Amino acid sequence: MRDESGRNGKAIGQDFDFRALFPLNKNLRATLGYAHFIPRKFARNVGHDGSSDFIYLELTFNIFGNKTSNAPKLIEPSEY
Repeated sequence: MRDESGRNGKAIGQDFDFRALFPLNKNLRATLGYAHFIPRKFARNVGHDGSSDFIYLELTFNIFGNKTSNAPKLIEPSEY
């Protein structure tokens, strides 16, 4: 999608993410995450008029066997 006139701005919106990592054992880690999308003018004008929320659970298996900490780790939120 593109606004040829440029009047709707350059950004689609903002996305805020939070993730917490939980090592389950030496080779397996769980990540619990939450993302919140706030649309800007362009997204609202093409039909996305409300915020979106996304919650996910990710499992990562390390086949190389690198050591991981047993304590949960919080990653700071990021903005795209």
